[in-house]
Amino acid sequence: MSLKLITLAALGTAAQAATTYSKAKCITGYASNLQKDKGIPLVVIDSTAGYCMAGAFTPGDTTTKSMLLQCDESSNVGPVAGSKKMYYQKSTSLGCTGIIKCTDKQEQNEGCKNTPFILMTGAGAPTCEGTGLVQGVDLSTYSDKVCKTSVAVMPVTNAYCMADGTVSKKVTCNKEKTQVTINSYTGVKCAGKAKNVYNFKSNDGKCHNPDQKPLQKPRQHLHLHQLVMLAPTLWPPASLLLDLSFHWS
Repeated sequence: MSLKLITLAALGTAAQAATTYSKAKCITGYASNLQKDKGIPLVVIDSTAGYCMAGAFTPGDTTTKSMLLQCDESSNVGPVAGSKKMYYQKSTSLGCTGIIKCTDKQEQNEGCKNTPFILMTGAGAPTCEGTGLVQGVDLSTYSDKVCKTSVAVMPVTNAYCMADGTVSKKVTCNKEKTQVTINSYTGVKCAGKAKNVYNFKSNDGKCHNPDQKPLQKPRQHLHLHQLVMLAPTLWPPASLLLDLSFHWS
């Protein structure tokens, strides 16, 4: 699998419906291999908000309903100076409610004791990749046009290609992080000319159908009264006025 190609199947079987709807926002964060086992090579962990993931890592943990994941310096210990470690905080509710976002340096603060800041360890545990920030797109997909029935929430790296069958989509943010663009392709590798380009404002809260064709500007036609108004400026030309001038002897 190409590093810049993920499958819509990895985002859930409902994402393969004929039409899916989207919300998205531009983010900056740290790349991680959180969903590598599901065929998604890199996921972006927002450097400010973190990433709220449903469920728990530990098998049999039925108490944890969601976890807030972060990439933190871990007191600067790691294979590379400044490298990030992945930490998590657990919540007994969906949506990471009740969690006070902490860092390893704040772990002993009173507000963090109820939701401890825990280092992700163990064989196969997800890790944060690299040392620098990357640009990403926090993409949410839905099966209905009012964006109520969630299919998946996935913060992918900028310009990721999502393929399913014979079609694919590329999700990109501009450098100002103000606009999201979803390009649709007939091939599976987001190659060639896009068959549709859909733009919308980052984090606008609206439900978008990326397969919708952009609105065409109506052709402008001049009506009769407009032509009459323009007539003094169009006729007669100055050269003809000169030719029709009269001279009296």
